[in-house]
Amino acid sequence: MENVHVMAGVPSIFQAMLQSILPNLTGGAPLISRTLRINRPEGEIAGPLGAAATAHPNLSMGSYPFIQNGNFGSNVVIRGTDTDQIDAALTDLQSLLGGEAE
Repeated sequence: MENVHVMAGVPSIFQAMLQSILPNLTGGAPLISRTLRINRPEGEIAGPLGAAATAHPNLSMGSYPFIQNGNFGSNVVIRGTDTDQIDAALTDLQSLLGGEAE
């Protein structure tokens, strides 16, 4: 495999292995992540979240459910490399679902 590196779990060995491959690694655009906390069950937001994902195909969106004090909610995480696209998706989701950006 051309772009996969398997590293040892022992810290000192991992560090030595990492030093040998660092000069050959190239960087890409940084991955940006934004989280929207929604105090509604995941089942209630699935439809609008799917629509938002379709409307913003260059972004990755995931829903991570939680229970806090007996109430269901979801953290929706939006990831991508373009801040403007992420902000637009976040605005769309907030208008559809409410919630607070973190």
